[in-house]
Amino acid sequence: HTSLDSLIESLRPLLPNYLTLQGFNTSKNFSCITGTHKDAHASMTCKKYPARARCFSCQATADIFQAAHFLEGKPIKGSDFIYENVFYLADKLGITYSLAPPTEIDIKKKRVLQAYE
Repeated sequence: HTSLDSLIESLRPLLPNYLTLQGFNTSKNFSCITGTHKDAHASMTCKKYPARARCFSCQATADIFQAAHFLEGKPIKGSDFIYENVFYLADKLGITYSLAPPTEIDIKKKRVLQAYE
């Protein structure tokens, strides 16, 4: 991968792979505690396809990046997201990339896009 966006998009469908490395059985759908709100009962469902988890209580969704945030405390925004979440997951899952470090303009663009989201 030569662009950050293509690397991010290649990682998104790998949620089951990441969860397997974290010790979850992803051979079938399963429920878990959500990290988006106070949750005493398993209200989030993780389905193998599509590779997203959805909370049936609050309707929040989580992808591989939110899962790394919930399970390992990885940052979900800012330049730390790129280094400590995206690159971390790529390395952990054996995804090769050759990206130059993001420039200040790249970081600002990402912040603007996050603000719009």
